[in-house]
Amino acid sequence: MQCLVANAVLTGNGYAYIERDLRQGPAKAIYNLDPARVTPYFDGMGRLFYRIDQYRDSVAPRDIIHIKGLTWNSFTGMDMIRHHKESFGLGIANRD
Repeated sequence: MQCLVANAVLTGNGYAYIERDLRQGPAKAIYNLDPARVTPYFDGMGRLFYRIDQYRDSVAPRDIIHIKGLTWNSFTGMDMIRHHKESFGLGIANRD
């Protein structure tokens, strides 16, 4: 859980995969995922899915824990370190 929250704070998104015994059964295990390897997307019908690099199939939201940081679009969080880096860069450029 700490790693999941740390990823959300540092990268804007924390992801964990929920492994289940059956298709809709109780959780068997929860695995932390690298946020750089997970891509949320909407299919042609407007449904949210997650594409994970190490899996071939899309993963439904019921099998993902997604903790978002600050967000502009409500389904992905912003990388706060990159955001602040750009803000500092703009401030320095403006000053010069």
